[in-house]
Amino acid sequence: MIRNQNLFNQGLELHGNINLYRAICLLVAVLQPSLVQIIKLTDPSMVDPWIGKYIFSVIAVILTILSYINKYMKNRMVVWVQGLLAITSLYIVYLNYLSSLAPIYCITLPIVVCCVSLLLNNINYVLIYEIIINVLAIAAAFLVKSPHTNRIYYLSFLIGISVFLYLYLRHMVKQQKKLAESQSKMKAIISAMPDMVFVLDDKGVVMECSLPKEYPTQKSMEMIGKKVYEIITEQVPANILNIIKEVLTTGKTRFLEYSHNVNGETRCFEANFAAIDNCQVVSIVRDITSHKSMEQKLKKNEAKYRSLFENMHNCFAHHRIIVNEDNKPVDYEFLEVNRAFEEYTGIKSEEIYGKKCLS
Repeated sequence: MIRNQNLFNQGLELHGNINLYRAICLLVAVLQPSLVQIIKLTDPSMVDPWIGKYIFSVIAVILTILSYINKYMKNRMVVWVQGLLAITSLYIVYLNYLSSLAPIYCITLPIVVCCVSLLLNNINYVLIYEIIINVLAIAAAFLVKSPHTNRIYYLSFLIGISVFLYLYLRHMVKQQKKLAESQSKMKAIISAMPDMVFVLDDKGVVMECSLPKEYPTQKSMEMIGKKVYEIITEQVPANILNIIKEVLTTGKTRFLEYSHNVNGETRCFEANFAAIDNCQVVSIVRDITSHKSMEQKLKKNEAKYRSLFENMHNCFAHHRIIVNEDNKPVDYEFLEVNRAFEEYTGIKSEEIYGKKCLS
């Protein structure tokens, strides 16, 4: 299932970038022969290698055509393009090595930048490479006086800048898309939670807010930008501010229970605080009014039971039945006795607690 999901995700990624890979193939088809001719202008005595100056252009065009008519080729387009770029880059570098002008790295920039970007998938490497190449190009334009050479460097510089800007914008668009998808998923998860979620800064100002569905949407918008003491009027905000400072300082999670008047009714809340970064915390607030009400009822019922148990005139003993391996009762032990039992038998509850009756 996981493998199928990964293949599905790769398919979506390929479907979104298939036109990009076709464009790169066409770029190779156009640049490869033109770059060879430019290199020959700088060194007319250079002899073309046996592989020929049009072979990669032909391969690139064939890959582009096959991506339209063959489903397998389309699905494997990313692999073919990466291989084509890698081999083409090595080929152009080989041509540069044969040329008498060593610093023609700038000429290979469009191919190499695309290749490095796709293979390493990291724009930082491309940025470093681009800076070094452009510094060399600018320096060469001032140091070398040959018109042909300066024209080559200038053209390479412009092409390199254009390719880098394209790759950088593509990288930023992909990152923004991933961020938007992540934020959308997080909002969906938070919206499905029955709890209130607040993002607070170090001053207690609400930066973001998500309330359960029973609250009106405008209520969340009204809370954003307000301070804690503007939302909670009771003597709680000062304690919350101290907790926020402690969480930001120590990085530990803190809990707080407090009461708040909501529509004329006092309700109980439990808030958990955790640090997001150095200046913001997230607080998940849960309404525990019903839980507290249940606790109070249990305490009252327990008090009533205890009063009845202790003040009844009949002897009363609470036992636990002990069973054997066949699940048949064989004995029992005392767990609790009332005051009448102690008075009638003369045995104190602490003396009989845990004692077995038959053994």
